[in-house]
Amino acid sequence: MPQKDKDMEDILQWLASGKDYSEGVAILDRHTKNSALIRHFRCTTAKFAAAKLEYELRKLLKGRAAALDGGSLLSRPAAVGQIPAVGADTA
Repeated sequence: MPQKDKDMEDILQWLASGKDYSEGVAILDRHTKNSALIRHFRCTTAKFAAAKLEYELRKLLKGRAAALDGGSLLSRPAAVGQIPAVGADTA
């Protein structure tokens, strides 16, 4: 299995599991070069940073998916009230 696929699998498993905070920080640490972000998560309690950690891992996963298959893996419809992209079909 190519490394990028394994990277995505780690994140997908974390999202599907109980989302253990310290495990999520360890995964993010393995896959990002942003040491300030990792330091923030290590110094902040899970209660306040869990949603941000999940956001960062999903963002990383989406970037990896885009590199592998053009972004279709995590394509989601726009949220209610979100402005559609320029040129998007609004009919």
